[in-house]
Amino acid sequence: MSRLAAADGGVYPGGMHSPRIPGPRSLRFASATTGCVVALMLAGCSSNDEPVKITPAQSASAMQAGAAAKAAAAMSGNASTARPDAGANPHAGGMGGAMAGSAPKAGIALQYAVPEGWIVQIPTSSMRKAQFQLPREADDPEDAALILYYFGGEGGSKDANLERWAGQFVQPDGRSSHDVLVTTTRTVNDMAVTEASISGTFDAELMPGQGDRVRLENWGMLAAIIETPAGPYYAKLTGPAPTVSRWEASFRQWISSLKPASG
Repeated sequence: MSRLAAADGGVYPGGMHSPRIPGPRSLRFASATTGCVVALMLAGCSSNDEPVKITPAQSASAMQAGAAAKAAAAMSGNASTARPDAGANPHAGGMGGAMAGSAPKAGIALQYAVPEGWIVQIPTSSMRKAQFQLPREADDPEDAALILYYFGGEGGSKDANLERWAGQFVQPDGRSSHDVLVTTTRTVNDMAVTEASISGTFDAELMPGQGDRVRLENWGMLAAIIETPAGPYYAKLTGPAPTVSRWEASFRQWISSLKPASG
């Protein structure tokens, strides 16, 4: 498993193995607790195409099931499902998350449809509100990964994140990645969305401020900042550039499906 898959440093090449989802599903996630996140991922295996509403009791039960699965995987040596949680906020500009004593916001519930071919995974840290594995192209070394984050309304400004993401890439022809980064804005179900895309050589720290760097050639990223009344959500699809390009259309389709959950 790649080192990037075990850290919340803003890039995730995938490599985890989970059951495939045969078709689009409408899912909801509750972002107030990790338990709700685990419940969402387990609910994604339902045969019902209707949106799933997670109750506190379901969340607690799913959390226990998820913890048991992780423990069993750890004992069997399956690193792909026994990955460590990360505590630092990769969008906090090196400050390690919200200020001491500040209370995180409760995220607004979102509903979305999972595109055909995506593999739903149980999020491996409390910052991840949804996690997907996107199968690789034939000649690529690994799968791509899509993570949806929520940091309790924190995470820095939109421009600061775009600047940082561009700075994680180096262009083979010597151009500045800040000039290569493509950004667009649109409104999705009354939510402002900023999308960004870039490819090149990824060259950055695994976690901000820790000094452990990684370099990956021919790497790609698609990202979106989704502004909700409870603060921004961040979606990042990263992996080998051909694989990221393969899933670009379905990534944008997924972003278009995001909407506040009703009821």
